[in-house]
Amino acid sequence: MRRTLALWLLLFGVYAATVGLDAFAGSDYGGDEPHYLLAAHSIVHDGDVDVTDEYDERAYAAFYPHALAPQGEKTEGRLNEPHGIGFPLLIAPAYALGGAKAVELFLAALAALPVPDRPSDEDGYRRIRGASRLPPRGLAVLRALYLQREAWARAEHRPPFKVLSPETLVALAERQSADPGALAGVPGLSLRLVERYGEGLLAAVRRGLTERLPEPPRGPRPARPVVTAASRQRADALRKWRAEAAEGSGLDPGVLLPQRLIDALALDPPSDLDGLRAVPGLRRWRVEAFGRPILAALHAH
Repeated sequence: MRRTLALWLLLFGVYAATVGLDAFAGSDYGGDEPHYLLAAHSIVHDGDVDVTDEYDERAYAAFYPHALAPQGEKTEGRLNEPHGIGFPLLIAPAYALGGAKAVELFLAALAALPVPDRPSDEDGYRRIRGASRLPPRGLAVLRALYLQREAWARAEHRPPFKVLSPETLVALAERQSADPGALAGVPGLSLRLVERYGEGLLAAVRRGLTERLPEPPRGPRPARPVVTAASRQRADALRKWRAEAAEGSGLDPGVLLPQRLIDALALDPPSDLDGLRAVPGLRRWRVEAFGRPILAALHAH
């Protein structure tokens, strides 16, 4: 516990030391960051995510020195940012306490938390919102991007969504282009992220464009058969017969009639020799030598 706390304090100190560094041109924030902060401002001060009045009043001037253009479009008189409400809701309490700098410290504290190793989930890309509408080749690109993000997350000991958002992966998969220009204007992909991950993203896209297409998702597992009292009685009768027959024939009970065949016959008992012959795995020699006593044991009750 002490070692974990010491590691958290060390990482928090490292991350917190970056607070105040310019993202570009005298601004601490770039890309989509000002838009997330503005949505958090609206939640704190208005109780909603309609940022119409925030843009009119230039509320972003407290943390962003340049003109900020809306990314969303007005719908029924409301202007909502297209990135969703989840992240602004997450950072809103910190914003209420201390504005944008408090948000940076809050995120530094989260980033410093130890991330337990997660089992690999190679099919996780299928559950990303928007994946179902992609064509097969786009799905292959999404798979390559998803696996690359997972590798970065493990190497950096960060949650995958803190590396790149799912929306960013889907947008790149929709473009299906390994040209550097395809990274421009992708939602959630700031200039800083392009500089950090751009080459790796393009390499992942190229892999997705050439790798085999994903196989269709596996269907649901078949339902387990219902074992009734009658089927248990039939299984008991078959085991009793098998013990007697094995002693008389000199065959090992497991060779004479394996348990898997006893279970199959007890669950769905055939009524005649033709039905026995149709049971998978019940060889002809068993039917010819023991078919009638097997049927007698099955239908004794």
